[in-house]
Amino acid sequence: FEDSYIDRTGFINQNTDIKYNSSELNQKSLLSSQLEGEHQIGAKNIKFDWNLNYALIKREQPDLRTIMYGTIQNSNAPYSLIDNNTKRFFSDLNENNYGGSASVSMPFTLFDKKSSVKIGGLKQIKDRDFDARIFLYTEASSSQFDNSKLTLPKESIFSEANIARNGFVLDEITNNQDSYSGETDLNAGYVMFDNTLSEKVRLIWGARVEGYNQTINALNSTGSKVSYDQDFFDVLPSANLTYSLNPKANLRLSGSRTVTRPELRELAPFVFVNQEENVQIAGNPNLVRSQNTNADIRYEFYPSPGEALTLSVFYKNFQKPIEQVTDGTSTADNLKFSYQNADEAYTYGFELDVRKKLNFISEASWLENFVAFANFTYLKSEVKSKIPGFKTRQLQGLSPYLINVGLQYNSPLSGLSFNALYNRIGDRIGKVGNESVPNIYEKGRNVLDFQISKKVLKNKGEFKFNVSDILNQSNVSFLNFGADNKTFNRAEDVVFYSYKSGTNFSLGFSYNIDLKNK
Repeated sequence: FEDSYIDRTGFINQNTDIKYNSSELNQKSLLSSQLEGEHQIGAKNIKFDWNLNYALIKREQPDLRTIMYGTIQNSNAPYSLIDNNTKRFFSDLNENNYGGSASVSMPFTLFDKKSSVKIGGLKQIKDRDFDARIFLYTEASSSQFDNSKLTLPKESIFSEANIARNGFVLDEITNNQDSYSGETDLNAGYVMFDNTLSEKVRLIWGARVEGYNQTINALNSTGSKVSYDQDFFDVLPSANLTYSLNPKANLRLSGSRTVTRPELRELAPFVFVNQEENVQIAGNPNLVRSQNTNADIRYEFYPSPGEALTLSVFYKNFQKPIEQVTDGTSTADNLKFSYQNADEAYTYGFELDVRKKLNFISEASWLENFVAFANFTYLKSEVKSKIPGFKTRQLQGLSPYLINVGLQYNSPLSGLSFNALYNRIGDRIGKVGNESVPNIYEKGRNVLDFQISKKVLKNKGEFKFNVSDILNQSNVSFLNFGADNKTFNRAEDVVFYSYKSGTNFSLGFSYNIDLKNK
């Protein structure tokens, strides 16, 4: 169960201040199961693995309530109900995921060196049904309505006495777009070779073949049937070449082809309201999958067990990347969003990763259990799109840098461990703009998390206590009107939303039942 309440103030146009409240209960459940086997065939070390899986996902919103009041700016007029934003929303999502996989691996000799080949396949099916109903509080009768009721507080405005001829009525406004069903069917096969070419060179290479079908059945706003039925066939090669410089250092070169497919939610024409941002987001049944080419070179140095220094340089190319964009009908006062394929994008950069034990500070044995780690990633990206005024820009959702710094303690003897993690990402485009609306940026923020755990019951049980977002800095999104078109300038830019998500605390217990040793 997840219960949330939002209390928002702001404005919806140049002369109307608003107060907005929403109360939302989400009921989520997940049933996940799998049956798997590992078998060795004959004396030649041939291995056969298989897996069968099933998962059921359910999500219910039994009663999402929203209410909005407004008043003319810089006036003494009381806040009055804005009824077209005062609703009750009910939804039900059911999703089944089921499938299976199998693989065979076999060793062989190449150039008098040990090698292996692995051949496998899988099938995975997902089917989803989504239904929603929406009700609007509106005036029961324009001629008999008591206008004084519009200024009543939210606690009493919809009391039983006010659901009357001179008050309000709850009117169902569910439309054709508020339900959809969808299915995905993935069939794949692959072959992978692991070749030791010399004492210093190892090559892992292969290819994966995927046949993918994705369907959506829904209705548009006029009641006409919207059917999305697409078949994709992809050959996805990959290769990873490792050269051992010395016993403690490697140089790796890798390349691959991958795909990014639209989610069913991104395809369905259903219009979803994001309560945190108070915006409408609609799917786009014309989306296609993105085809990606990846390449990187990485240097790895392992000075001692548990310590590492890695530096990598990477490049990625995206054909038809999927982005969240501002709908063409949007204005700065009435924002709507959807999804769209850009023409092409690329990103390149570098990543530095360090992991170091603290026993170099002194010879105290307890320092053996402390590890400090840090990661820094720099990214540069560019998109070519069809949106006028935004044809060349940064890739939506991609930050120009990422920073992670942490401290970890782990004592196998006592079963006690903890870690503290600091994270920061740079300002990034949250939603792509159009000719009328500039890009909407998400401002970077500092995040600090902490976790402590203790193993009990002969290490079969474990207690975990988590504290996330300790600093609780504001989530800020802004319309970028500034001349630099990149960073937040409070004097020029307009804050789209600003809120604090709060510090979260959780306590959990897990117990491991090992059936293999029974």
